[in-house]
Amino acid sequence: MQWRCFLNKLNVNIGGLELKNPLLLASGVWDTDSPVEIEVYGAVILKGVNLNGRKGNPPPRIYDIQCGVINSIGLENGGVDELNRKIEKIKGRTKLIANIFGSTVEEYKDVAERLKGIDGIEINVSCPNVKDSGIAFGRSPEYVERIAALVKKVSNVPVFVKLTPDTDRLEDIALAAEKAGADAVVCANTYTGMAIDINTGKPILGGTTGGVSGPCIKPLTVYRVWKLRRVLKIPIIASGGIASWQDVIEYIMAGADAVEIGSIIFRNLDAGTEIISGLNKYLEEKNIHHILDIRGGVHDG
Repeated sequence: MQWRCFLNKLNVNIGGLELKNPLLLASGVWDTDSPVEIEVYGAVILKGVNLNGRKGNPPPRIYDIQCGVINSIGLENGGVDELNRKIEKIKGRTKLIANIFGSTVEEYKDVAERLKGIDGIEINVSCPNVKDSGIAFGRSPEYVERIAALVKKVSNVPVFVKLTPDTDRLEDIALAAEKAGADAVVCANTYTGMAIDINTGKPILGGTTGGVSGPCIKPLTVYRVWKLRRVLKIPIIASGGIASWQDVIEYIMAGADAVEIGSIIFRNLDAGTEIISGLNKYLEEKNIHHILDIRGGVHDG
């Protein structure tokens, strides 16, 4: 595999989790029937899971927009026991991170306790297309602190908190996660959006609203990563609109330690390999020893 020769320049440690490169495949992008080669990535974040499963939102669930996509999947999954069976089949291919959510604070803890064979946990308190969890918790520093503390208490792997960008208290919420012992934060989940059919006058998505992702959100999230780097001591994993190696460099200069790759995969299955190749070439041309040598460079100016 091409990534092996880049290991020394691209390996990162995120809250105790050693990754061969700073590219993580975002939750919801990959499943066991996907043709994407997850071995290319430092880690794959598995599809969001709660305790007993969830049916998800009615169709249509995905709608293409200019420079992005709106999704309203609604966190459909078969529950933590089904996920454990999948994990057993794919262990060893790359690092595996479980994305967990719940309708109650206690459910997050219960899911974390039952997970097996994972290398990390991503706490989802930020999904914009469900009404009984996600943003319902993620806009409150108090709830985020309680959830992160409970999950940390029952986990023996690094714990990351995936933040919502749809809040005017982003720094407070991120600091609450840090205070609770989170090993990193993910900035950020998708932005709440909506599309309307002008012929029917009704929402296009079956769930009415959805999460906006793709290149159109990147400048908004770069700004949020830059803001968080000024106040946090723990690592930041950037997520939002990454489609090229240049996007990764921009996020790391803003203060990220790693990045999540999402919707670009649906358009280009080889995006990860191409990004890694571009990063390596950039570092060689600039005579930069390691990818994180440029982290937060904007803050130094």
